[in-house]
Amino acid sequence: MVPTHRISLFRGEFQTANDDTADSRLPIALNVPASLVEQSALVMSPETGRSYDVETVAGLVGGRVDVRKGDRLLDQATGSVYTVDSVVHQSGILAGGDIRLRLRLLQ
Repeated sequence: MVPTHRISLFRGEFQTANDDTADSRLPIALNVPASLVEQSALVMSPETGRSYDVETVAGLVGGRVDVRKGDRLLDQATGSVYTVDSVVHQSGILAGGDIRLRLRLLQ
């Protein structure tokens, strides 16, 4: 993996004074090297026959990073926040290999 970004990871929720739940802003990891790649694909809807441009974001982090499905990821350079939709541990001969992430833009 060639890191292209620095990210922070957030996990969990808390109760507000109004008994609402809100995403935790306490980071579980800071300044983590990562590779983030935006991808787009043209998808045709079978119901309507219309084409849609679907954008996705793929990420890679080192094999020892504690990242889980549902975590939030902050791109420190752009301020973009993503939710982690899937986590795949890739095999590697040495160490543990990288962790592949499928991300969804929140803001």
